[in-house]
Amino acid sequence: MDTDLNRFGLKTIDEVRIVMKIISPNPNLNCMGAFTRFSTSEDMKNKSYFHQQLASFYEFLDVIPNRTDKIIHGATLYHTEKPFFDMIRLGKALMDPPNEELKHLLPVELQNTLSLYSILHIVKQLDANEKISYGGIYITTESQWNGTVPIGFADG
Repeated sequence: MDTDLNRFGLKTIDEVRIVMKIISPNPNLNCMGAFTRFSTSEDMKNKSYFHQQLASFYEFLDVIPNRTDKIIHGATLYHTEKPFFDMIRLGKALMDPPNEELKHLLPVELQNTLSLYSILHIVKQLDANEKISYGGIYITTESQWNGTVPIGFADG
């Protein structure tokens, strides 16, 4: 459910109703639950907006019959002592500890589980109207410096 991050997900209750109308008659499909992300979940100064997003999420959930699971992303834990969900999608919480403002809210100190290292491989100056990357997806509009950081397979 898209409660305001505007990445993906159903944005209106009418959209949820349409999807449920398609899923419900099919015995091979079952909507077991839903998840969302909260754009301000790490902002402890703006809890009222978080609670607005949470209310929107529950409005979405009310349209899903016989659901069993509510899935929330990891930073949501900072807003409550009593869980209001069945599962947590760890996401970013799995990869790095919370910011300084949130660390004191946790019963244990978290550590990074993942590190990524690379180097600046090459830097070169490009003229205007030069294409960059596979398919030339970026075209320079003026003379500029371009750096390549190898990451992934082969030379990046």
